[in-house]
Amino acid sequence: MRRVLFLCTGNYYRSRFCEAVFTAAAEARGVPWRASSRGLWRGTSVHTEPLSPFTRDALVARKLRYAEAGRLPRRAMEGDFEGAAHIVAVCEREHRPVIELRFPAWRHRVEYWTVADVDRVPAEEALPRLERQVHALMGRLARGVAAA
Repeated sequence: MRRVLFLCTGNYYRSRFCEAVFTAAAEARGVPWRASSRGLWRGTSVHTEPLSPFTRDALVARKLRYAEAGRLPRRAMEGDFEGAAHIVAVCEREHRPVIELRFPAWRHRVEYWTVADVDRVPAEEALPRLERQVHALMGRLARGVAAA
């Protein structure tokens, strides 16, 4: 089973949504890929709930089951990159500088998207964009085309 790693800032909203959508799509299509997600923040998570209400509500609206919904956000570590066959950071502007600083050996393996956090793009716009990009990625990976 190959794994795609989705990265965002806090592993609370965008990357968790991508993880759930990707895993559901892979299972439905019988594609041998699964997803995981992590946050690039340093220090302790500021989130006291396991999952963003935006993410939770979007998954419920789509009737997607998400086995990881109850876990708290997790910070990215070197081993997360090592175990991933494909890596996506959901916002290049936010995440490229962090990856280049904290994980420079992996910077050339990361696919960058352009979906900003909820303080800049409303969830009603961001989540459908992420969903489309996740499905496009799923199609590429299912065909064996990993490049962005």
